[in-house]
Amino acid sequence: MARSGPLLTEAQWKKIAPLLPKPPKQRKGGRPWTENRRVLEGILWILRSGARWQDLPEKFPHPSTCWQRLRDWEERGVWLNIWRAFRKRPVLTVCTKCE
Repeated sequence: MARSGPLLTEAQWKKIAPLLPKPPKQRKGGRPWTENRRVLEGILWILRSGARWQDLPEKFPHPSTCWQRLRDWEERGVWLNIWRAFRKRPVLTVCTKCE
């Protein structure tokens, strides 16, 4: 994949950022929180390239971080909310009064 720079435009990120879960309160010990945008771009790189998680370039967060957020966001319905935010057309409705 010969693309450099961010995978998301600023406009896309502004639309997505409020839909992602907030970082947990700073806890004692453990690894520091990785920014959602960096993780999302790592996930998008994997989805676009079809590569294995272990092949995620080093410019992205660790593959396990990206995979865990992908899983967590799926369980929370975040991906569906993102899809809905970008869907431009309204849901198709059937007109029962139309001729």
